[in-house]
Amino acid sequence: MVSSMSQWELFIVGGALLIVLGDLLFGLLLREYYAPDVIWGVAAIALVVFAANRRAPGSVPMYVNVMLLAGAAVAILGAREFIYDLLTVLRNLNVVGPAYLLGFVVWVIGVALMAWGAWLAWRSRGA
Repeated sequence: MVSSMSQWELFIVGGALLIVLGDLLFGLLLREYYAPDVIWGVAAIALVVFAANRRAPGSVPMYVNVMLLAGAAVAILGAREFIYDLLTVLRNLNVVGPAYLLGFVVWVIGVALMAWGAWLAWRSRGA
C-alpha cells in the first residue's frame, strides 16, 4: 500500500498517524501531553478520508483538496499551539517530565509532516 501512495500522501498520513497515536499514548494512557482537540480532530478526519479513498478510489470528491486543506489547517493551528506550548515548556522546564516532552516532540513532528505534505500537495496540483 505504501508504494502506491504519492509523496504528499505519505507525509500527510504519516503526520496524522503520529498526532493521533501520539495523543492516544501520551495523552490517554500516560496522561502527560494532550494534542489540541481541533488539531487531533483534523488529523483523524484526514485518516478517515484517506482510508475511504483507499477502499474505493474516487469515492471522496476533491480528495487532493480535502487532504491539502487538512494539512494546511494543522500547519496554521499547529504553529500557534507550538509557540504557546514551547513557551509553557521553557517556563516550567524543571517541572515538566520526560513523557510530556516526548509527547510534545512527537506532536511537533506530526504537525511538521502534515504541513510539509500540504506544501507538496499544493506544488503538485498544477496550474
